[in-house]
Amino acid sequence: MSEQSDPGVLRVASTMTAMHLSGFIGELSETIARRLGRNRVEWVPMSWDKLVSAEHPPFDIAVQIVAIRPERAELVDFSEPFMVANLALLARKESPLASAKTLAEVKPYVLGGLRGGASLARVNDLIAPEHPPKEYDHPFTTGQALADGEVDGIVFPTPVAMALAHQFKTTMIVGQIVTGDEYGIVFDKGSPLRPRVNETLSEMRADGTWKRIVDTWFPCIDEIPRLS
Repeated sequence: MSEQSDPGVLRVASTMTAMHLSGFIGELSETIARRLGRNRVEWVPMSWDKLVSAEHPPFDIAVQIVAIRPERAELVDFSEPFMVANLALLARKESPLASAKTLAEVKPYVLGGLRGGASLARVNDLIAPEHPPKEYDHPFTTGQALADGEVDGIVFPTPVAMALAHQFKTTMIVGQIVTGDEYGIVFDKGSPLRPRVNETLSEMRADGTWKRIVDTWFPCIDEIPRLS
């Protein structure tokens, strides 16, 4: 992390897609910034691969739905998990896949996901589809591919899936794939902000702020049915 030019600013990296799709990213980042004593957030648009890379343009924290993985933790530091969530399968509303109740019913369909994301690996492990999944570079283009019929279904972390279903009105969440993945805020290795952000997240949980933010942007997330 390079020298901070303005101590009143929190530089937050995220992808343009995430900032466009989810007000959650913005509210969470701005709340953390205020509690750290920063006057405002300065957004640093960045590609997905750079968020979990040791080489990237300067930022203080990266806020995205990024799963905590050992191979990623070798390159960056993570906060304590700010969310534990499952994956979710989206399909077009008129598709036969939309009525699936089990993972076995999903196997014959062509699925898609984010290139380099953890979701595709989970798809192969937990669903073992009959056709190789298609890979896309951005959540938005993945959602567009589903809406356009390039794939039958797509798999993303449930919070991201909810945002995509809101964006692409012809799609819906079929159900959750139980994984219990942990998601964290990203820091450069050894960042002094990490313990302060962890403390802030704990305070937000204790005073109800965290629940309010989640309920605002991901209402009824726990009520989405599970694919058995």
